[in-house]
Amino acid sequence: MLILAGTAAVLIVASGGDVNALVPLFAICVFIGFTLAQIGLVRHWSTVRSSKWRLRAALNGLGALFSGLAAAVLIVMKADEGSLWVIVVLGVLVIAMEWLARHYRRARDSDVRAAADTSFPTARPRHSFAGQGVAVVPVASALCCATNDALRAARAFGREVRAVHVAVDEDPAVSMTGSWSSVPDAPQFVSEWRRFHPVDHLTELRAADEDAIVEVLVQHVSCLATTDDVLVVIPGTGSATRSRLLSSGRADDLERALLRETGVLVARSTSTSPNPVHRSRRDRAESPSSP
Repeated sequence: MLILAGTAAVLIVASGGDVNALVPLFAICVFIGFTLAQIGLVRHWSTVRSSKWRLRAALNGLGALFSGLAAAVLIVMKADEGSLWVIVVLGVLVIAMEWLARHYRRARDSDVRAAADTSFPTARPRHSFAGQGVAVVPVASALCCATNDALRAARAFGREVRAVHVAVDEDPAVSMTGSWSSVPDAPQFVSEWRRFHPVDHLTELRAADEDAIVEVLVQHVSCLATTDDVLVVIPGTGSATRSRLLSSGRADDLERALLRETGVLVARSTSTSPNPVHRSRRDRAESPSSP
């Protein structure tokens, strides 16, 4: 959305605010979008092969032909007005999306290999506070290298490890009165968790929407902190910049909220370097002379 907004702003400035000058560009993009959508439907019907799939594929193929011809005609007619830049931009976008797709495929393959590897190091590092309190690990996926790394890091502290998952309930009325089973994704996640992490405890929470996930986690951790010493190990990737670009950055938001609103210890788990434990503001205020 930010990229689209920035691109629109650049186009408006480049055209001097003349909307009519942008109409041909809009038409070209619309016809190209229609063409890609129709081609996608042809591939869909060819794969699904439901009843009358040949007729449906033929109709979508005909639509792709006509919209493609319209796009080609507009590009040729408006070549002197910058229509060829549309092709260049589309090529760059296709390359970028293909790079993202390869990145996610490699991450998925790595997750599958990590899930199949059930071996754990026999010798685990112990710390001065080992065996005290609990280690909370917020998880978003049962099959994820970041989750596996965070669980291993939490076990290294010798604490009781509790994974916490927050499911989003899109129906506010159900979220107020319904049971956990009313959340559509909850049973599937619990089943996957028990499959890949049969010995790790899982706490299931619920949020009204995506924006409330961090708040729900902070409230849960604050409740635990009233009766126990809590360490929160947040799963993360090896690159903070890549994590911010390819995800919602919720790990950063959660870390800031925990440090601001609770007195718990917070650690970031990565697969590339050791993860120091960040003390809360309350701890820093109580011991300003600590190294």
